[in-house]
Amino acid sequence: MQSNRLVIQNDSDETIPPFGIMRVTGSDFDDAGQWFLKVEKPNDQFQTWYLVNGPVGIGEDQKAIIVEQFPCYGLYDASESDPTFDQYWGAKDGEWKLFKNRDGFQVLGNPKTLFGDDSDTPTTKRILVRQHKVTMLIGKLGGSISAGGTQSATVWIGAGGSESSSGSTVTLRDWFIPSGKSIASGTKIEGHLINGVWYLSEAGACPT
Repeated sequence: MQSNRLVIQNDSDETIPPFGIMRVTGSDFDDAGQWFLKVEKPNDQFQTWYLVNGPVGIGEDQKAIIVEQFPCYGLYDASESDPTFDQYWGAKDGEWKLFKNRDGFQVLGNPKTLFGDDSDTPTTKRILVRQHKVTMLIGKLGGSISAGGTQSATVWIGAGGSESSSGSTVTLRDWFIPSGKSIASGTKIEGHLINGVWYLSEAGACPT
């Protein structure tokens, strides 16, 4: 199992809980020349990769060393039901937890109550997961997109046939629309991550 030791700094205004899902926002050097990653809570900007905290919480502005390795335990929302093997859960805007029917983390099983939580119906637990980089998505255009242009799109998630908006957005670049044509706002789309850029790869309507 490959692992990486990373120094991180909590740039949020909250304590990062044990096994919390963290969004990387940048990097910096401290006064001693030590490189570290800045992390915060996931937001509405779609990301392809997250870090996962270990078993100890990290206070506001504090630095910590985490070990990035998979499989690992991740915090999840247990208000509905426990995850089952081979389901996919993922990050959510404004949450440290994983939520159902979102991409990014494959469930391997073994749900456990957090240390010290003795309630009969805990709403937060940890689950063994394996992360994968998200390189494909579905969604709807937030505005019209013209040949060679860019446009924001809302990412859609959910079980097949029950998809809905995730609230997260991504900027797509066009590669195939003919010159002088465009695709209308609200059109269903597929996006692919290629060479570090999200491209519009399919659309549910022809350019006009």
